[in-house]
Amino acid sequence: MAERLFRSSLSLLALGLVAACPATEPAEVYGLPAVHLQLDPEDVARLRAGTVAGTGVPVDLEIHGERSVGTLSVAGVSSVDDIKKNFNIDFTSPRGRLQLRLNAMTRDPSAARGFLAWAVFERAGFETPPVEYVVVFLNGDYLGLYLFHETLRPAFFELRGLRPVNIFAARRTRATMETDVPVERAFDSRIGPDDYSSLERLVAIVNEAPTPDNRRDLEEIVDIDRMLLYMAVSMLTDNSDGIDNNYTLVRTLDDGRFAVWPWDLDFTFRRVRPRGDATLFDRNALMRRLFGNANDRLRFDCLLEQVAAAAPVDELMGLIDQLQVANASAFDADPVLSLGEGDLASRTADVVQQLVEQRQALAEGARLCDQEALRASGFR
Repeated sequence: MAERLFRSSLSLLALGLVAACPATEPAEVYGLPAVHLQLDPEDVARLRAGTVAGTGVPVDLEIHGERSVGTLSVAGVSSVDDIKKNFNIDFTSPRGRLQLRLNAMTRDPSAARGFLAWAVFERAGFETPPVEYVVVFLNGDYLGLYLFHETLRPAFFELRGLRPVNIFAARRTRATMETDVPVERAFDSRIGPDDYSSLERLVAIVNEAPTPDNRRDLEEIVDIDRMLLYMAVSMLTDNSDGIDNNYTLVRTLDDGRFAVWPWDLDFTFRRVRPRGDATLFDRNALMRRLFGNANDRLRFDCLLEQVAAAAPVDELMGLIDQLQVANASAFDADPVLSLGEGDLASRTADVVQQLVEQRQALAEGARLCDQEALRASGFR
């Protein structure tokens, strides 16, 4: 898994982004795949000023030696004014409209936390986008080291054989699932028309008093097992930003229930949390309710053990070692990431320390998963 994630490649031909043509050898700079962006000078000025967030400008690009055209836009609400910006690249292809993210990692001085968290979610069984490190050039100027992957737009699910009906992306610190926050302000609808009725029903059910009937309604509208798995991975990785922000709820024709998907994992592996730390889920009414339910908590504890076993510390530490070696040159040349105290080795050492201490904290009070009690609770 580490090797697949470490060198996974978003093949433009495989995704139907460019017409079949003689491929050139993948360009590499600083030992990593290179992404070359070519813009008109006036569009470059607008991008650097942060004035086109969410509004695309035409771009010629070369990725993995393949050339194409698309639109480039600044991404990220909180980072729009950063010197080193996040970008989305949009394509219209025979397989639909696809969007790719160039994550600047400016909020992660180790340039490792997000990558590592994606790896844990993938190990836990979530369908995650292939993630890789690239170096990005804009009109020949080096912008720096980036994480490159798909975004959770309709094409992401369609390319994986799913048929999305609703895609609701949590907005910044608003997606608390509380009734006093209008869902239109808490979530962006990523598939039209912007019909929030199913999400409004979910929020209403979550905020009703718990009863047997209410529980059945909740189970009919949300994939509770997947939500508990998401919560378990979030505790293991300290994904505190993914509780009321940076998660996505998706309904498909294949399963009418809402399923949760992770997103934007830079703010992970920072704080050590004990196994019973209910405060992690305080800012989300649904997660808070599940964590407070005895049967759901039993399932959560079992899932936490399963995820920890699927993502052992020694393998994650080995992955960090790989990243430290492979990214050192690009990191040192990055005009933003290289600033501040400590080199890449010392910054990734902080992540390793948190990783080890977090596992130790979760091991305290751990118990073997009681399968008999689990079956009695209604979970298989």
